[in-house]
Amino acid sequence: MKKMMKKLTTKEDFAATLGIADKINGNLSRGALMRFMQTTEYEKYRAYMDFLNDMAKKSKYAALVRQIKGH
Repeated sequence: MKKMMKKLTTKEDFAATLGIADKINGNLSRGALMRFMQTTEYEKYRAYMDFLNDMAKKSKYAALVRQIKGH
């Protein structure tokens, strides 16, 4: 994940790589959303978002994460 972060991979870019960007941006029914959230791809996406949030708390990486998130 550090490699992705250092390459400035956004969560949107990663979602596209995983092939789930349409589902994330789409309007899923409640049941479809629950099933989607149980997929391996979504778990990887969520893990990357959590990783970026954790790294944003570290002064060494905070500016880099802000750049990735567009803040």
